[in-house]
Amino acid sequence: MTISTIISIITLGLCLLFFISCRAWLEKRTGQDRILTEFREEVSKLIAEIDAATDRDAILIEDRIKSLKTLLEDVDKRIILYGQEMSRRQDHARTYAELGKKRLSATAPKTITEPPVPPVDEEPPLIHAETVQTPPVPKTISEQVTELSRAGFSPNLIAARLGVSISEVELAIAIVEKKER
Repeated sequence: MTISTIISIITLGLCLLFFISCRAWLEKRTGQDRILTEFREEVSKLIAEIDAATDRDAILIEDRIKSLKTLLEDVDKRIILYGQEMSRRQDHARTYAELGKKRLSATAPKTITEPPVPPVDEEPPLIHAETVQTPPVPKTISEQVTELSRAGFSPNLIAARLGVSISEVELAIAIVEKKER
């Protein structure tokens, strides 16, 4: 055998060995197990990303629910305080009304006495309308608001002058305007 035959056999063997190794490598890279493993890894990554996004969204929703609950609690407290303030103002109004009645009853004479009858030959004294004074009747807040509003005062100034809230002044003005229609 000659050297060329031996070299050809060795080259053929090396080509065959190279072919088998390349085929094994290709089967390994493109085989079912390899593809399934890659798919499983991709699916696991997607599930992890979805879980993370869901957790973020859930946390955002929980935060918004907490802030909404805080706002609702604040509104409830304000409503309770408003109710207490309104009842306090009604108590004040009742007290002022009672004080006004007591003041009127204190200034009014307790008994009505008849004027003395003058003798027949004397003339009765003249009473002028300017000298007779009637005690002033206290005006309600609604009347005061109406009077000041018609005088051109703004609700802010009326509220400051009478010591009531602006919303009460606006409500009184709206009621008077509705009655006038």
